[in-house]
Amino acid sequence: MENNIGRIQVGGDHKDIIYMIMENGCHEIISHAERGTYHGIKIDGKTEYIHRWYYIEMHPEVDMTGLDVRHKCDNRHCININHLEHGTRKENINDCYIRDRHRFKLSNDEILDIAFNKTLTNKEIAEKYNINVKNVYKIRNGKTWSSITGIKYLGDKINKKENPMKFIIKFNENRWRVLVKIKNKNHHVGYFESVEDAIKARDEYLEKIKT
Repeated sequence: MENNIGRIQVGGDHKDIIYMIMENGCHEIISHAERGTYHGIKIDGKTEYIHRWYYIEMHPEVDMTGLDVRHKCDNRHCININHLEHGTRKENINDCYIRDRHRFKLSNDEILDIAFNKTLTNKEIAEKYNINVKNVYKIRNGKTWSSITGIKYLGDKINKKENPMKFIIKFNENRWRVLVKIKNKNHHVGYFESVEDAIKARDEYLEKIKT
């Protein structure tokens, strides 16, 4: 096989698991389809997640009753045994919340590009930054990183015309421009040399108009 392709022999009549070795060390499955969120494999008439099945095969000494297999790399396609660890369901859920903010190691510039890029689709943005399309949606709608984008999440199905307030920070002419949109009217706050200064100015302006 090619140097960047690996194989795991399952045994019996089961199809071997083929994966591609990525530059970041992830072993991404290319031989089996996804079953819901993860790649599935049918063993003895029962469908298992491949990453869980493989982890148990490699760690028979661990009692996995009631435990999940977690991706340290946050790549659900990966089965590199060094990128997997076991933990409780609570720990797994906490991973989702914590890494939703930090998992992609996006810079402020990248977050704002995702939020306000008008030339690329959600899918194109996801491919550009190697993130899930759902996370692009969350950033663009204020579900995540609202402290950077200033976008106030008002619900998935809200009519945009009814949006009473949407806070926007845009990059313009090598500076950060702060706009606050209130009742369809843009209020220009100013230009700033750093995003940190822009965020501070935006927050101060919002506090001012509240009083």
